[in-house]
Amino acid sequence: MDRYQGRAWLGWWANRSTCLGSVEIDLDVRCEDDHWRTRGRLLTSDPEQVEAFQFLCQLDPLFRLHFGGAESTFDDPDSIDVLVEPDDNPQNFTITRYDGPPVRKVSFTFDL
Repeated sequence: MDRYQGRAWLGWWANRSTCLGSVEIDLDVRCEDDHWRTRGRLLTSDPEQVEAFQFLCQLDPLFRLHFGGAESTFDDPDSIDVLVEPDDNPQNFTITRYDGPPVRKVSFTFDL
């Protein structure tokens, strides 16, 4: 079993030039039998940042995972598309690699 533990960033991109949110995370990746399981944890306890992260997960759980530091571009070669699934604890989540189409339509309704 191979394992990686370290820091990374998740970015939520509205399009190729607009990142609506980026958050630093602790990452724990385990590779077993050609499958990888990844757990993450937000490194912030700021309630506003946690709430914004949860909102983006609800809007569309597709994020770009990157390792090169807080500043990143959409085309950063050290990034991959991932799906984020929050746990019961709002700061913990699982990550799976996204292999779908590069463009996705997002539809969200605000109930007032």
